[in-house]
Amino acid sequence: MLNWAIIKLPLNWFTVFLMTVIGVFLLNVILHPFHIPQNNTTGLSPNSEPSPTLATTQ
Repeated sequence: MLNWAIIKLPLNWFTVFLMTVIGVFLLNVILHPFHIPQNNTTGLSPNSEPSPTLATTQ
C-alpha cells in the first residue's frame, strides 16, 4: 500500500527532482570522456581496405 503522507509533502517532490537532476549531471560528467570525438575523423585512413559488399536482400 502506498503511503499518501509521503506523496502529499512538497519537500519530497523537490528532493526527488533535485536528486534526479544531480544524478543526471554526475552521469554526464562521468561519461563525458567516452563520447569525445576522435582526432582522425576525416575519413578513411591510408592503410584501410574496402570491406566486402554485403547482400542488400536475403
